Amino acid sequence: MVCYFGCQLKKVLSYDDALDAFDAFDAFGIHGIGGFIGVSLVGYFVVTPFVGSMEQVGKEAFGLAIAIPFAFIVSFALAFAIKATIGLRSSEEDEELGLDQAADGESGYNLSSVY
Repeated sequence: MVCYFGCQLKKVLSYDDALDAFDAFDAFGIHGIGGFIGVSLVGYFVVTPFVGSMEQVGKEAFGLAIAIPFAFIVSFALAFAIKATIGLRSSEEDEELGLDQAADGESGYNLSSVY
């Protein structure tokens, strides 16, 4: 249920998720929001050999407080390096033609209704 509402953020915030498979789902809503909640609650629901506690939840929150900025900084640095070398986007002509055709010279899908 949390992941579903995380996916609805895409409509509310109008952001573009390059890894979305369908209009209703997206990578950040499922993996970002779901992962955040999962990591946050693992300390509470942990069983053997430890007993779940708020102390463990605090440790998990500390890990998140380190992991989130680290992921952002590394992603930003990689995007900056890619932009400086080969660019982040294809040309408008290539996007209009289709990247399968422009980059590979072939069609990824045959969308013709005639066989």
